[in-house]
Amino acid sequence: MSVIPSSPNEIRSLEVAAVELCGPHVGGPIWPALYVSNRRAYMMRYADRDLTAAEEQAHRREYAQAQGQGDHTAAELMDRLQQLLYNCEELENAAEEQARRVLVDSVAFELLPADGGERTVNVDRFANIQRPDFNTYRITTRNPADGQYARVYLMNGHAHPHEGFTTTDPRKAFQKMWEMHDVCQLHCVTESTADLLELDRLMNEEGKTFTAASIALTAFRASRARAQAS
Repeated sequence: MSVIPSSPNEIRSLEVAAVELCGPHVGGPIWPALYVSNRRAYMMRYADRDLTAAEEQAHRREYAQAQGQGDHTAAELMDRLQQLLYNCEELENAAEEQARRVLVDSVAFELLPADGGERTVNVDRFANIQRPDFNTYRITTRNPADGQYARVYLMNGHAHPHEGFTTTDPRKAFQKMWEMHDVCQLHCVTESTADLLELDRLMNEEGKTFTAASIALTAFRASRARAQAS
């Protein structure tokens, strides 16, 4: 996977737009943390090492001096923010991750139609929110932007208990959405790891070619799904 680096000014523009759109609660230390995370991802991908403490401090100083215009609509802001997050390493601590979630939740709320409708706002993987009418909020793992591949995420043949959760309290909707996201994300990572281990076994222990191992892996997944559903 390639990593696209963002300049300090580009990220500062996102910060300015977010604060203008959502308020000062989405500003603060999360933004230099995102810049450092982006630079860390770039260094780990192309130099095969982490940032040194001196490099991290230098990047924070760069960000402190950055200038931004902030001329983004809510839709543009969410799109560019998700592109940035895709090109970042995981944030270093729980406080930074919580600040990231507050940020994307706030932008997502601005994207929800005030008068209701069928629009689904993608906040994160396995995390989507809808506003069917003025008073109601609903969450789902299904992202219509995936087109023909859009599906409710299943674990052991079943959706998460929060799938389709509906409430009149937007704060509770986002809270339940992240609870659902965390469980689904862990399940997905666990199964992906199992798939990679099985692929490695098929190639190195059974001597299959990559193509043959990939075909056998499909059967392995199908067998696992049947076992989980039973």
